[in-house]
Amino acid sequence: MVCPSLRIEYLLPGDRVLLSRAPSVETVLAYVAVLRLGAVVVPANTAYTAREVAHIVGDVRPAPPPDAAATRAEIAQLKELAAARDAGAEALVAYWDAGSPSYRWISLALAQHAAAKIPPGPMYSRGMALLNVAVYDAMVAAWDAKNTYHRLRPSQVDGTLSTLLDVPDSSSYPSEHAVAAGAASTVLAYLFPDNAALFAEKAEEAARSRLLAGVQYPSDVEAGLALG
Repeated sequence: MVCPSLRIEYLLPGDRVLLSRAPSVETVLAYVAVLRLGAVVVPANTAYTAREVAHIVGDVRPAPPPDAAATRAEIAQLKELAAARDAGAEALVAYWDAGSPSYRWISLALAQHAAAKIPPGPMYSRGMALLNVAVYDAMVAAWDAKNTYHRLRPSQVDGTLSTLLDVPDSSSYPSEHAVAAGAASTVLAYLFPDNAALFAEKAEEAARSRLLAGVQYPSDVEAGLALG
C-alpha cells in the first residue's frame, strides 16, 4: 500500500475526492493513494473559505434529473428511436463507442492540428493540453453529478427497451459522452473557429449516439452537453 497510515473507507473507483492541504510529503502520499484506489483528486487551494469550497463543489452540478413521469416519456422516445434503427444508426453508435468518451475528440484534434500545419511545439502542445484538461475537468463535474443522483439507465427502468451496447454499470445522468463532446467541441471551436459549425455538429452526433444505443435518456445528453 502507498501509505499504510492512510485509512480511506467507502471510497469507490470513480469517486471524486476534494483535497485541500498545504504542500507536503503527506499531501503527495494522499494524492497517490486516492489515485491508486481508482478515485479522482479534485485539488482546492487551502486559502479557500468553507463557502468558496462549497461553491466549487456545487456550482457546476446540474439540476436533478427529471421525475418518474418525465422518465417514462423519455423511455417512450427511446423506444421510437430503437424501432427506427438502421445500419447508419448502428455505425454511428459503434463509431462513438470505439473508446473512451474523449477518444474520437483527441483524434479529431490531432487531425485539425495536422490540417492547419501546426508542427509539434508550444502551439501544438497548448492546443492538446487545453482539450484534454477541459474534458478532464468536465468529467470531474459529470461524475460528481452521477454519484449524487444515481439515475438508473433506461433499460434498468424498462426491461423491454432494446440496446445496441452493454449497459454501463454507472449512473445514467449526465451522459459522459455528451459531457466530453460539449467540452471538446467548445475548445476546438476556440482553437479552429473556421470549423466551429463542424465541431458543434460532431458534438450533437456524439450525444445522439447514446440515445440511438438506448443507454441514456434525452435529458442525460442535454445536461451533458450543457455541462461540458
